[in-house]
Amino acid sequence: SLSYNTTGSNNTASGYHSLYKNNTGYENTATGNEALYNNTTGYYNTASGYKAMYYNTTGKKNTSNGYYTLYNNTSGFENTAYGIFALRSNTTGSDNVANGYGALFSNTTGNYNTANGYQSLYQNSTGDANTANGTYALRVNTTGHHNVANGLQALYQNTTGNHNTASGFIALFANTSGFKNTALGYSAFSTGSTYYNSTAIGYNAEPGVSNRVRLGNSSVSSIGGYTSWTNVSDGRFKTNIKENISGLDFIMKLRPVSYHLDMDAIANFLSTPDSLRLPESEALKQAEIQTGFIAQEVEAAAQEVGFEFHGVEAPKNANDHYGLRYAEFVVPLVKGMQEQQVVIENLETENTQLKQDNADMKKALEQLMKRVENLENK
Repeated sequence: SLSYNTTGSNNTASGYHSLYKNNTGYENTATGNEALYNNTTGYYNTASGYKAMYYNTTGKKNTSNGYYTLYNNTSGFENTAYGIFALRSNTTGSDNVANGYGALFSNTTGNYNTANGYQSLYQNSTGDANTANGTYALRVNTTGHHNVANGLQALYQNTTGNHNTASGFIALFANTSGFKNTALGYSAFSTGSTYYNSTAIGYNAEPGVSNRVRLGNSSVSSIGGYTSWTNVSDGRFKTNIKENISGLDFIMKLRPVSYHLDMDAIANFLSTPDSLRLPESEALKQAEIQTGFIAQEVEAAAQEVGFEFHGVEAPKNANDHYGLRYAEFVVPLVKGMQEQQVVIENLETENTQLKQDNADMKKALEQLMKRVENLENK
């Protein structure tokens, strides 16, 4: 131990060849066979375990506890590794924290990563500023950065995706290169590999495409609060304003219907495994009598009248389905009411004129009758 030490001071070495090559490094503590073996000038390091920080030479302020922890570290600094093979491959990466067997195992130059859990961030190599809490969280991430995964297998398949946040068991599980997604809940956003800027909140919530927010799953029976939803509608942000809205011609083609949802059809379409389904909730949902329109029929009606209606959300890919934005129906309904009002006003004008004509004719008839009576009296 400390075989080559020259001017290094305040070092503690306990174990065969611990701090073996240290010469000027100071205030290091090495406990275990060949712990900090290659350290030369590194300082403020603590290594406990068989070959912990074995290749460290100039790295400083590192803490390593466990078999082969920070094994390949050379000049990386301010890293903390607890658990067998934690940060084993790290070379120059700095400011990383790994807690758990194989946590941040493959990290080489990645910085500012935090991994808590068995094989969390296991394959990360150069990705920076990732946080993984939970067994297998962000396990296969390689170069993705600024991701946050909380929960068993959260963001498990992410490799190069950035700025994703997942909280919950297998949340964002299948994401590989998608970015700026958010998933909160058990199995939330667990499918889809390349989507971006989408959000899923709730058990088994699935956006299915990019740039979409999904609240809850198909069994949810109510979404609401204590105030109305507000859409941005500032005239300062609108250009190319036109009044080309279809009214009655579109509205009269719509077919209002009542219906029941087929929960099995939904599960089959979304490939939802039986283990993730909620039989009791689905039964209640399927029993509900709902009212509305058929999206494909609304789409056809708009096309027939040449109306670019924003209320139909057509599928964006093979795994997506139709939807309706019922709030958008307000605009053509208002247009239809305005058109009806014009008709009503014209009818009222015509009616008023007819009443006046009738009064004039009645007056003329009365005058004529008086003249007849006068002639008869003579």
